[in-house]
Amino acid sequence: MTHAEMNELYELYSLGVLEYEDATQIDEHVAQGCEYCLEHIVDAVNFTGRLSWMTEPVSTPASLRNRVMASVQPENSSAPRSWIARFSLLAAACAGLAIFSLWSVQQARDRGSQLERALDERNQLRGALQILTEQQTRTVRFGDSSDSAHGWFFVNRDTGFVFVGSSLPPIANDRTFELWLVPDKGKPAPAGLFRPNSSGQFVLTSQTRIAASQYAAVAVSVEPRSGSSAPTTKPFLIVPLG
Repeated sequence: MTHAEMNELYELYSLGVLEYEDATQIDEHVAQGCEYCLEHIVDAVNFTGRLSWMTEPVSTPASLRNRVMASVQPENSSAPRSWIARFSLLAAACAGLAIFSLWSVQQARDRGSQLERALDERNQLRGALQILTEQQTRTVRFGDSSDSAHGWFFVNRDTGFVFVGSSLPPIANDRTFELWLVPDKGKPAPAGLFRPNSSGQFVLTSQTRIAASQYAAVAVSVEPRSGSSAPTTKPFLIVPLG
């Protein structure tokens, strides 16, 4: 495949939805340090990232945090569902991660190892896109576009969930963020570990099947690098579920 033929494929490649045969040919160019492909993939990631501003923020009730901390019974709130907005949002949240991966491929001597990392991240994005495009996926937005933590929680009881956003507080290298599923009554259940990329953006994708109606909220706390079976610090972020 020539570069001229690839020009219309870079956006699909950056989102992880390009056909396998075409994606493999671009992978080979990236593995060889192709300056043309690297430049155009970065441009494609930046373009899809700018689409994230199509959506409007939805505010979370100010009283929610105290209610969750006191009784683990918050009010529910969710944002309008739109698969186009979800598709664009995930592209924006992954933009920094993709750019960092491609830069690593270009700079590292062991290009094969770095390419493997990039492909793994692309496969994670592909799994996330599957969840986002399902008809039954629910969307909950939290925070706003300020410096505080903000993003989206997408959940589908049949295919899993995607937790995506940015502007989390800085943490030490030996610590990590842990997501918790908070029921109406009872103890929170661990739902995954994650750390933001160098741009402060994060994506946590899970194929764990959960019914949003069974939980009052999801929460995030700072935990040891290996994670915890129960929160060891007070959750600093609480997202209500409907």
